[in-house]
Amino acid sequence: MNQEKKIKYHEQNVEKLYEAVKTGTAPFLPNEKNSKAVNNVIILTPRPVVRSAASGKVFKGINQLVAQVELDKMSRKDASVITYEQAQKLGSAIKKGEKSFTLTSYNKDAPAGTRLTVYHVFPTSAVASHSANLNEKLAHIKKLSERNKTSIVIECTDSKPEKFLGAYLAASSCNGKVKTNKQTVESFQKELTAYLEKNIQSQNHSKVFELGRNASNEFKIFLRNEYKNQQQLSQARAKTQQYTMKKNNDFELSR
Repeated sequence: MNQEKKIKYHEQNVEKLYEAVKTGTAPFLPNEKNSKAVNNVIILTPRPVVRSAASGKVFKGINQLVAQVELDKMSRKDASVITYEQAQKLGSAIKKGEKSFTLTSYNKDAPAGTRLTVYHVFPTSAVASHSANLNEKLAHIKKLSERNKTSIVIECTDSKPEKFLGAYLAASSCNGKVKTNKQTVESFQKELTAYLEKNIQSQNHSKVFELGRNASNEFKIFLRNEYKNQQQLSQARAKTQQYTMKKNNDFELSR
């Protein structure tokens, strides 16, 4: 973990995200590997959320999207990442020659020059030897992933970047799917590309992290609404089952 340096890693991350969106390689854009299309309907299967192996916490907003983009570029299926220092503290080590990528956090209340913190993270598959402590952490993450696994399908026909990304993040967090269509995806990609391009050209990279925060808020709304719908559906099924059982009992009594 390093404090602010001359290299503006948060700007690099925004530009990496822009490149992935522009080229259509971002994991939140449908492709032959992560989606199925029937007529105009597209079912997108997101990557599982990426967590910190040390804390088990889910990365949010732009950090989550960048982590997924970077792991895809590495052809890694890891659902967690770890810093060199964290691996050492847990009694493990990173394999020689493994490449890291950067994630950043910003604390507006910190003294000037120390507000941006940079984390150089590795996929957990880059760890050479797993200590008992690390295995315990990874087992906990696996349990969290299994516990959150659902069959939820989140529908999104809104091409606004914060809406579409919110739907994707919601589905990613619970191993669900996103149901959308070709027009929405094309409009979303065009709008997000233009938004990123505009902020990069104006040197306003930090504004993109605001988009990430808005997408995280939308993700909560999508999940809350979807769980509410699931609950209502379960209640309706229970009532139907009770009615069917009653009718069957009435039929038996009348025989």
